[in-house]
Amino acid sequence: MSSDIIGTTRPSGTGRTARAGGSVRRTGTAALWDRAKTILIHIELAVLAVVVIYPLVWVVGASFGATGGLAQAS
Repeated sequence: MSSDIIGTTRPSGTGRTARAGGSVRRTGTAALWDRAKTILIHIELAVLAVVVIYPLVWVVGASFGATGGLAQAS
């Protein structure tokens, strides 16, 4: 019996979408958690840009003779 296999059935009321594509709108705490995760991902990407990408561009730009960055320090 396929329903005896673990993971094939899902209890009702968990807030998950019924379709694999996620086209059904989630409600309640599941929707709030989705929104919070989306905001958190955007914050993480912003921090990554500031901490990693901006200094990298700053140093590489200075090494090619661009004004500003490390070029002003020397």
